[in-house]
Amino acid sequence: MLAFASAGVCQTEPAPENDPTASDTPEEITVYGKKTIMTLRREFYMAQENLFTLFNSLNSDDQYDIECEYVTPLGGRKKYHVCTPKFVRLFEPLPNAAWDMMMDTADVSRPPPPGPLQEKHELLWKEMAALVLKHPEMQQAVSDLSKVKAEYDAARQE
Repeated sequence: MLAFASAGVCQTEPAPENDPTASDTPEEITVYGKKTIMTLRREFYMAQENLFTLFNSLNSDDQYDIECEYVTPLGGRKKYHVCTPKFVRLFEPLPNAAWDMMMDTADVSRPPPPGPLQEKHELLWKEMAALVLKHPEMQQAVSDLSKVKAEYDAARQE
């Protein structure tokens, strides 16, 4: 009996209930929820602006820099998220085709508007395509934008 008693007194390991790591570790809780259309739209705008900020830092000519802002058309109340290249902003007078292009620049499949802006618009997309092929971070930004846009479009269809 004495042999077992002395061994019990000499234990150096703490008892499990006194173990600080066991009680200090919080449980991990994962919550899955559906994003609202407003959250998806905000994520889309942020991904778009991230791509354009990266493009602006890499492109060869500042006239192709794309800036995004919220615009309220004259006589309207609704704000639109508009991303336009500098050359469109510098073009005066601003024709209706340019305004139409500014209101929907997120749609890269849309052909450039006819007129004096068409050539610059085509050069802008050639520059962007070249930078996407050359820089992996541009490829990732385009991929991120595409993914977020697909989620946003799917939510809008519901």
